[in-house]
Amino acid sequence: MTVQPVSLNLLGPLLHVIGGRVAMVDGDGRGWPGSELADLLQSLCAGAEAAGLAPGHRVALILPDHPATAVAILGLSERLSVLPLNNALTQAEQAEILVQAGVDAVIALPQDAAAAALAQVAGALFLSFAPETGMLRATGALPAPTIARPAGLVLLTSGSTGTPRAGAAAGGSALAFRTDNRADAGAVANRSRGPCLADVSCRRAG
Repeated sequence: MTVQPVSLNLLGPLLHVIGGRVAMVDGDGRGWPGSELADLLQSLCAGAEAAGLAPGHRVALILPDHPATAVAILGLSERLSVLPLNNALTQAEQAEILVQAGVDAVIALPQDAAAAALAQVAGALFLSFAPETGMLRATGALPAPTIARPAGLVLLTSGSTGTPRAGAAAGGSALAFRTDNRADAGAVANRSRGPCLADVSCRRAG
């Protein structure tokens, strides 16, 4: 697995530069200005700090397709180890990934009872996330991380070959994510068997 070191804190300054111009468009055709997404990012970071999320923690994201989800993935991966989960996986496969990955927290919509149950199975803190505001609320506080995990995205993808490959953007933001195309020796054939790995796609709404 090839890791490409990148610089931190790219998303916030980028959104401020975009300012009032549209940075992202959601599925309903609404354009989200950079300034609005910057406010959302600030709210998200404040909630993460209040919940005790700190460098070294690993969090799983189970969120719908939404500009706020992109902000959460890119923003949190600048400080934390982030695993976005794919809803194509079964509940049992998701649970196995979370347990093997040793996630400290699961971030999902407030009404996502399935995600809350997954967090309980994994022994992780459940945090509810409001995409419209970036508000992040926790059911408790996390202890300090016991493992120094590098910041970045951790994911499992089969690409076009059907053979799972591992990739990570450790040490920085996913905005500069790069890996090579070689099959990772640690990847395994069954998509539910990837220790500390998850699919890059987020759960789709509905």
